[in-house]
Amino acid sequence: MQKRVVSQAASDAGVGLAGVTVKINRDADLIGRQFFGHTSPDGTITLYPDAFSSMEDLVRTIGHERMHVMQIGVYGPASSLEQEAAWERAAYASEDQFWNHFNGRLG
Repeated sequence: MQKRVVSQAASDAGVGLAGVTVKINRDADLIGRQFFGHTSPDGTITLYPDAFSSMEDLVRTIGHERMHVMQIGVYGPASSLEQEAAWERAAYASEDQFWNHFNGRLG
């Protein structure tokens, strides 16, 4: 659980983290609770221990949370539960693209 690993995984997956603050929450009590990441309204990404379970989990989490940073940057913080749910669906839908890029299946 190191930022250099996060930076390398993001780079390999085509996820731009320039200007994005990334924090790592190392709370051992969170292991196995299926919390992978969170994006704050200010655009800060927090990664939780389960995000580091595998490289695939890490890449998908970074891409997912980066999508939320973009959404906040374009639209501001979500203004309703419906908007938040739509953003979540879009972020999940983007994960395969980042994972495929990481694996060289996208150019």
